[in-house]
Amino acid sequence: MQLSSLRLSKLIHNFTDSRQQVSLDKENYDTTQHHLNYSQRGCSGTIFTAINREEFGRIILPIIRAEKQTEIQQKVMESFNLRKHAKDFLECAKRAVEIAIEQDEQAAIDWLEAV
Repeated sequence: MQLSSLRLSKLIHNFTDSRQQVSLDKENYDTTQHHLNYSQRGCSGTIFTAINREEFGRIILPIIRAEKQTEIQQKVMESFNLRKHAKDFLECAKRAVEIAIEQDEQAAIDWLEAV
């Protein structure tokens, strides 16, 4: 079970250690959520995963420069777009094979060029 966004936000904002206060801003939210989700992967034996204050204090939260966060965000978005394009290309290829079987190869090539 994942922590709700509001609850996660409150936990991050309230967490402090002896060196610095960790605050959750929009750019760090996805990274923080990923780390918390990853930390829950090994949990078992219950349907509700609870992280106590001591365990939460041991979670390493990276402090990443805004420029680097933007770069990472752009790369992730690019990968999502490329994945979508790959799925679209695969669907086109499947349809082209169907057309080649049902009609002929030239009809499939013509269909691909029109798409």
